[in-house]
Amino acid sequence: MTTLSVIGQSVPKTDGVAKVTGRTPYAADMIQPGMLTGRILRSPHAHARILRIDTSAAEQMKGVYAVATNADATTNRIGQFLEDRYVLAHERVRHVGEPVAAVAATDDETAAEALDRIVVEYEPLPAIFDPKEAMKPEAPVFHPDLATYKDAGPSRRYGNVRNEVRVKRGDAEGAFAECDVIVEDEFRTQQAHPGYIEPRACVASVDGSGHITIWTTTKAPFRVRQSVVQGLGVPMSHVRIIVPAMGGDFGGKGSASVEPIAAILARKSGRPVRIAVSREEEMAANPRRHASTSHVKVGFQKDGTFHVVQGEIYYDAGAYSGGIRGMAHTVGNFMGPYRVGNVDIVGYSVYTNNVPGGQVRAPGAPQTFFAIEQVIDEAARRLSLDPFELRRRIALREGDVSPGGHHIVNNLDVAETLNRCEEAARGFRRGPNRGIGVACGNWHLEAELGTASSASLKCNEDGTVVLSTGLTDNGAGQYTLMSQIVAEVLGIAPTDVNIIAADTDHTPYESGTGGSNTTYRVGNTIKQAAEHAKQQILHLAAEKLEANVEDLELANKKVYVRGAPDRSVAMGAIASAALTSRGGPIIGTNASERERWLDAIGKAEGVIDAPAVVAAAVEIEVDPATGQVKILNYVAAQDVGHALNPRLVEGQIEGSVSNGLGYALTEEFKLDDKGNTRNPSFLDFKMQTAIDSPRIVPVIVEEQSDFGPYGAKGVGEPSITVVAAAIANAVRDALGVRVRECPLTPERVRSAILQAAKP
Repeated sequence: MTTLSVIGQSVPKTDGVAKVTGRTPYAADMIQPGMLTGRILRSPHAHARILRIDTSAAEQMKGVYAVATNADATTNRIGQFLEDRYVLAHERVRHVGEPVAAVAATDDETAAEALDRIVVEYEPLPAIFDPKEAMKPEAPVFHPDLATYKDAGPSRRYGNVRNEVRVKRGDAEGAFAECDVIVEDEFRTQQAHPGYIEPRACVASVDGSGHITIWTTTKAPFRVRQSVVQGLGVPMSHVRIIVPAMGGDFGGKGSASVEPIAAILARKSGRPVRIAVSREEEMAANPRRHASTSHVKVGFQKDGTFHVVQGEIYYDAGAYSGGIRGMAHTVGNFMGPYRVGNVDIVGYSVYTNNVPGGQVRAPGAPQTFFAIEQVIDEAARRLSLDPFELRRRIALREGDVSPGGHHIVNNLDVAETLNRCEEAARGFRRGPNRGIGVACGNWHLEAELGTASSASLKCNEDGTVVLSTGLTDNGAGQYTLMSQIVAEVLGIAPTDVNIIAADTDHTPYESGTGGSNTTYRVGNTIKQAAEHAKQQILHLAAEKLEANVEDLELANKKVYVRGAPDRSVAMGAIASAALTSRGGPIIGTNASERERWLDAIGKAEGVIDAPAVVAAAVEIEVDPATGQVKILNYVAAQDVGHALNPRLVEGQIEGSVSNGLGYALTEEFKLDDKGNTRNPSFLDFKMQTAIDSPRIVPVIVEEQSDFGPYGAKGVGEPSITVVAAAIANAVRDALGVRVRECPLTPERVRSAILQAAKP
């Protein structure tokens, strides 16, 4: 086995010092000469027809340089996955907070007054806030042209249904007659914010030739560029997106929002325009985690065989669908990382007049596992089996057919992950009002695809390198990890790697950070570019050292003849010599190496290479008088493939659990009957803080993938998938009552106690 020198080491984050000392510039910090302030006028109605917009009074104000409406944009629809919305509302609004108009003025006060002077005449239309109501035949159709919308993936669309996905295998209805234990229940989950601290912000500037430069906070600059191009009707070569740094993402910053609006205002005013939305705007009007309602029925045989699952889930897509395939496909999580013989499940993603649903860390997973892991827990009780033991008996194994029935699962050991979790939780104890909850989940039990990604690498004459990538670092340490990968391939230190990133004019294409596939996908891309550069270095060094390429190795910024350390040449000398060589400067790209990698994946078609599994155990104490749940200890055992940077991996697991604790216990948007968000601030939307965090024990399990860089799998999302389910199971263990609605607030827990006490 090859000995690794940098990979597997806990290298400190490259941007850590700059961030903690406040020196890192974010999008809102970008200052341009003559910059104006942009503000957005938002709809007060959940559903209404726009009859007239009069901007004349605002345009006449001193200090107002531009006013924008839908007339200043194209009628091209934009969207992260499904193109179903406009830059500014066109003909009608579909949710409270939808952008209708915008202004650019000398200061915030003038801009705010200008918004007040814009007159918008609306004709209110019937609004629906419940997905099941929106599916009724008599419901108004919010997107009459839905069938014509461009979608990034296959989907079944009709009426207000953004997508319907059904998985059917065997004879589910007949299988229940063969079961010894049947559990059936209903569950609800809430809308929640992704949780990033930095609100959306951007600065747009237009030069004399009409070229638009936008500094913004996004994890997908090339996707944002596409939306600006479509929304403004300009050539792609005229739009440049730069991401200076991101103040968090957690899935929420993958689509265009304020960028096209700022660009319109900059074009009209001839001045740079900065839009930085307020916290209230951010939380009241931007995409959030989908609320859901689900019904699940499972059947087990007395030996613990998972014989059948049947169920349905309804996702509230909101007015516009920001989630991939509307989240309907995640109904597959009802099968979990388990062997189940008979399946009949269906997922619906449905348009309503709520704020749009969007991508939030492990989108669709906490909702589905909140349901399935509770009914499995109940089945274990009725079978008189330990919750770990039942899950071990039904766990997927290496070589099994995937839950969806289309692929073979490889590099997987669910039972070992459960074992490691159980071992780490041995100190947990039960007692009066004290319980232990167990849950098991997964992320990406599907085949990995060669998603669009590219990179290039240039060797400098002093032996350092410059890596060019469209990747954004959303705070998880992606740039640190990529510098480690390059350093490992080239035998240099991570500090010798300079990264130029996330600039659509100067870096290669990258489809965006997210889905817990950045290390797997982009890590491979960057490793391939480094390998290409390594080949060039070795061939030039072979000539200088009069040795065979196969006998050479890279280390300490030098090329050595293996076994003869005195015969070496500095990498800087090789890079200098390359400048006048036939091949020219050493520039590595991922093109040829990627082709070989994809060929290898193609030969393994039908195999799931990097399944990510998590097992969780939580110890809690509940005050039955108030319903307050106190988390005492939490263990998350997660299969990460290979921990390329153990400290970053542990941090991601801990952060994912912390994120899930807020979702499980406190975070919930409250809406009134008109579609207004009643708690659009951190004061009333209760996010967890460091003070609330319990002891979290991350347990790293390493079942290496075949195609991930150095065996790595995704890390950021699996652990959040089962936090709410594990806590709900712990409440059941402590009190004997089940809470079927998330979050498990004191009021809901207390209500469940009182309900159970009724005769």
